Parts: sequence; structure tokens; C-alpha cells
Amino acid sequence: MGSQSVVAIVLCGILLSPDFALIFAYYSIYTDVNGCSCDEIILRINCSATGMQSLPVGLPEDYYSLYFNFNNVTFLNEESFNVSSLTNIHELSIIASNVFDVEDDVLGSLNALLWLDMKDNFLRALPYGIDQMQDLQMLDLSGNLISLIPLDSFNSNHRLSTLFLDRNYIDIHSLDRGVFSNLDNLRTLSVSSKSIQYSYEAAGEVSYSNLTGNNYSQCLNVSSLFDQPQTNVLTLLELRLNSNGIRCFPSGTFNDWFVNLQILDFGHNQIATLTEDIFQPLIHLEQLILESNQLQIIPSTVFTTNFALRVLILKNNQLETLSDSVIFPISESIEWLDVSNNRLHTWNGTARGEYTRLEHLNLISNSIAGDEPIQFTNIRRLRTLMLSFNKLTYFPNVTRLRHLEVLKLAYNRIKDLPLQALQGCRQLKELKMRHNLLQTVDESIVTKPRYLEVLTLQSNPLVCDCNLKWLGDPNTLSDAFYNMVFSSTCDSPKFLSGKPIGDVLQDNPTDLICNEFSDPTSMVMLVSIWLLVIALIVCFKLYQTFPFSRRKYRAIAMGGTVGHGPPAIPGLIKKERLSIRYRRMSEVDVEKQPRRLSSPSSPESPIKSLPSNIQWAKIPETQV
Repeated sequence: MGSQSVVAIVLCGILLSPDFALIFAYYSIYTDVNGCSCDEIILRINCSATGMQSLPVGLPEDYYSLYFNFNNVTFLNEESFNVSSLTNIHELSIIASNVFDVEDDVLGSLNALLWLDMKDNFLRALPYGIDQMQDLQMLDLSGNLISLIPLDSFNSNHRLSTLFLDRNYIDIHSLDRGVFSNLDNLRTLSVSSKSIQYSYEAAGEVSYSNLTGNNYSQCLNVSSLFDQPQTNVLTLLELRLNSNGIRCFPSGTFNDWFVNLQILDFGHNQIATLTEDIFQPLIHLEQLILESNQLQIIPSTVFTTNFALRVLILKNNQLETLSDSVIFPISESIEWLDVSNNRLHTWNGTARGEYTRLEHLNLISNSIAGDEPIQFTNIRRLRTLMLSFNKLTYFPNVTRLRHLEVLKLAYNRIKDLPLQALQGCRQLKELKMRHNLLQTVDESIVTKPRYLEVLTLQSNPLVCDCNLKWLGDPNTLSDAFYNMVFSSTCDSPKFLSGKPIGDVLQDNPTDLICNEFSDPTSMVMLVSIWLLVIALIVCFKLYQTFPFSRRKYRAIAMGGTVGHGPPAIPGLIKKERLSIRYRRMSEVDVEKQPRRLSSPSSPESPIKSLPSNIQWAKIPETQV
């Protein structure tokens, strides 16, 4: 049944019954031919995951695609894999089928082949017949055991645009000069090596050990791989040379041939230094990946001509500093910056200029600290900021970053969460603050961001008092992170230590109390007031207990006089004592005089009588 007939029947079925049309279309489009599924719409033969050891015969000859993945064919020869009748095949996929070798002329008959995928097999060399496929556009041989690439391997593949040679045993330093020169239309090239040891006795005791010889650690001149291309200006857009043991680059590594290069990947190598002009010819470079190397410093002028650079990956290196002069030339183009897993002690890489396009900044796993909050307010379009696993003591300044969605600050030393910390961050969705030194969290931290979904506060020394009662309001926390907050435990007071906040709020919310004088300033004021009151009371008691001292103090305060007269205090005291003495003596004499006069037997007193003219001096009493 032809494809046009099937379409006609399906259209008629849709008019009569949609369900009937779907059932009929499913069984009509997919037909089984000797264990392979044939799709009559896209003309694809799928024999994958059937355990076949050979390609079945009688397959349709006018189909475009053949998938023979995840089988066990071992050797491709005319008996196990006869594709001589499938001359119209454009796409051939033989992935992870334990292929060790391809015999001559097996693939040579596929003149119309455009796409060949044979990754994750056990090939030890390039499949025979590839040089005859003049229309081939994509070749993927990743994950094999290929160690050599002859100089004339791609002489006839002028239309090849994508070549993957990842995870093989190719020593890129020992490749012949100009091995890729004939690939006029090459757009993507990826070459990487794996350093595992493999042996397979059935394949003739093939053994590949770690490729760490002398040539494996030499400097690489990338231009030598494309020595004298025919057009003098390569069409290469993507170059990936990761995991090749590259340590350095000589002068002139890149020249004007690479002016159109957009993606460059040197990850997982051993690069320790970069020259100042290494990327100067790459004026259209958009992505640069230098992760997992041994870089300790980056020259300040290395990106002075890369004004189109959007993605810069520097993670897993040994950088101790990254000055603002390095990033400033690409401040108007950079969108993704990753400097995680380094040794940075401070961060001022984005302190200079305005970053109008930077959206993702990753600084995880460094040693960043500081005496003041780090400023990020000049990155207006920042959406993701990751600062976990550092030594921060202050909450970073992210105010008015209205596009910020993710903020990760876990595993730091932040003690305080300011009330205005998230002012203007209304798009924030995720805030991670676990494993810090926070003691309390204000309600505004949660209520100001409108779309906050994730809030983690675990492993913080939270003080469970009245300041956390707002967590018990179901209208404050959304269901998305309600459990995350409630799983946090109390650190103090002691009777709540170790208990989850959620259990305290649900079972004993009255335990969340505040001491009005818990603040040290309040305690000092309280003690001062009590001491003042005690001093006033003591002074008042002394004032009442010692009146003489009070009069003495008043005399001294009046200039050394007492009352209205001029005598001094000692004289007044002496005069007062004499007055008291004379008064007592006169009282005694008056009492004894009548007794002497009335007694007949008493001897005559020498003084018969007192003269009437004697007057007793009256000393006026003076208040002392």
C-alpha cells in the first residue's frame, strides 16, 4: 500500500470517525518487515534494540533512513550487513552495536549517504569507504577506540560539515599537519581523548592504556591542523578540543583563518597560562569554555577584541583573583559568567562599568569574603546569582534587581538579613540561606518578593521568639516552601533547642516569647535607672538622720556663718556649750538656797544673801 493511498484512507476516516482514523493510521503507517518497523510517512526503517546479529533481507529499497542501534552485529560485512540494495539511504545509525570492524566495500555502495552515526562502538580505525562518500555531511565516531587519523582520510569529503571524534584515543599532538585541510565546509569539529584502559581478548587482545607520553603534554598549535586551507578563511564555527592534555599554546595559535569561529572549547585540559593575544583574531567568538584547567591568572588584555563574547566558563581552575579589567571589555556582551570552584578571596570582577546583558553569574565554591557587602547593583538584568560555599559575612547588595529570580547564599557566614536586603527584587523565586549564622528572619523578606517559591533556612542558629510568630500565618507562606521553612530547627532558647519551628508553632505557639530587655542597650538603661533611684533614697535618709550636719552644711553653703551674726562655727559651738553649763549651775543653786535658810543647825553660810542688783547674763540661743 502506497503512502498516497494511506493518506487518502486516513482523510476519509477522519470525516467518518476520528477514532477509527487514528487506529487505522497507526496500523497502516507502521508495518513490520522481518522484525524491523517501517514508517511509511517519514520512510524510516527501525531495527533498533532487537538483538539482531545481522541485517534482515527484504527491506524496502526506497526508504531514506535506517536505524540499527543497540544490537550485536560485531563485524560489518556482506553477509551480516548487506546494504547494497538500499542505495537510497540518506541516514544510517549504528549506535552501541558492538561493531569492531567494517570490511571493504560494505558502506561504499551508499553513495547518497548524508548522515552516518557509529558512536559508542569498538572501532579501532576510521570505517573503510568514508572517503568515497562525497555527499556526506555529518560523521559521528565518538566513543570508539580510534587512535590514528591518516592524512588522506577526508580527501573527498568536501561537503562534510560536522565531525565528532570525541572519547577516542587520538593523540591530537601527533596528528599530521593539515589533516583537516580538505574539509572546505567544516562547521563543527570535536576531538577529545579518554584515558581509560581497555582490553578485549576476543578482538585480538587490543589494549589501550593511558596516553600520557611526551607528545601528549606538548603545546598545541591549532592552526597546524588546518595548514593552508583551500579558501584561506575557514568556515569553522565550532571547535571543541577538550580532554586532550593541552598545557599551553604557542604564538600564532589562531590566525585570520578562524575569524568566523563562534564556539571554542578547551575544557578539561592542563592549560596553566594564556598569552595576551591568543584570542585576538577571534572577533566573532561567542562562547569560550576553559573549565577544569590549571589557570592561575588571566591577562587583563586577553578579551580586548572579543566584543561578541556571550558565554565565558572559567570554573574548576586555580584563579586567586580576577580583576575588573579582564571582564570590562566584554561588559556589554557577556550574558553568562561562571567562575565557580576557584580560589578567589575577593570579587570585584564586575565592579567596573554597567553590565547590560549579564543574566547568570556563578561564584560558588570560592573563598570570597569582605568587610562590606559586595555590590551587584550595576548588573541590571541579572537573573541568577550563586554565591554558596564562600566566606561571606554580609548579605550582598542586590537591591533594585527587578529581574533577579534565583539567589543562592548557602554555606556562608551571614549573620544578619537586613530589612531592605531584597528591596526591588519582586521577581525573586528562590532564596537559599541554609548553613549560615542567621538568628532571625523578618517578615518583609518573604512578603516583598511576589513570586517567592523556595526559601531554605535549615542549619541556622535561629532564636525562636516572638519575632518568628509570623511564620505561623498560613497567608504569609505559600504552599511551595511552607514545609521548607517549617523543617528549620530552633537553636535557642534552651528549652526549644533542636525542635522544628513547625512543631513549636503548631503545638506550643505561646513558647515564642520575647524578653523586653534582651537588648544590651536596654539592660544598661535599666541598671542605670535603678542605681539612680537607690542613690536618691540614700541621700534622703541621710538628710533626715543628721540634722546637725544639715545645719553645718547650710552654714558652709552660706559662706561660713550661722544665723545672722558673724561668729564662726567653732566659736558658736563653744558659746552654746558655756550657756548650757551656766544654766545648769544656776538651776542647782536656786534649788539649794531655801534649804540652807530653813535649817537651824546648819552653819552660817559665808554669803548671807545675794545682792538684789545682780543680773544673770542672758545669752541668746543661737541655732546651729
